Amino acid sequence: MSLTTEEYRERKWGPFPALRKALEDKQVPSNNYGLTAADDNMFDALHRLTEIAVLANAYEIDIKKTAVSMGQEEMYRDLCKLEEFLEQVSHFFKGSRDKVRMLKATL
Repeated sequence: MSLTTEEYRERKWGPFPALRKALEDKQVPSNNYGLTAADDNMFDALHRLTEIAVLANAYEIDIKKTAVSMGQEEMYRDLCKLEEFLEQVSHFFKGSRDKVRMLKATL
């Protein structure tokens, strides 16, 4: 079952009725998307990263078993990359939080 357009908007904006009035008809700035459909964009990348992080948290035992069988160095490298990407996302959200906090202080 998929959501109708209106149901999707309600889910997206439900907790933020005032922001909805200010922002619902606005477009996300183009620099957040790739230049072409083949390019990556932050929304797709965030979705993939979230999925991989959830899987890594849920299947720790499988990761350790695979590391033993295929080589711990490769798994270690991948876990370092995942940690780094999650840290970058964390910085993005912390920066966004700080900007929201500053905007709120100006109201």
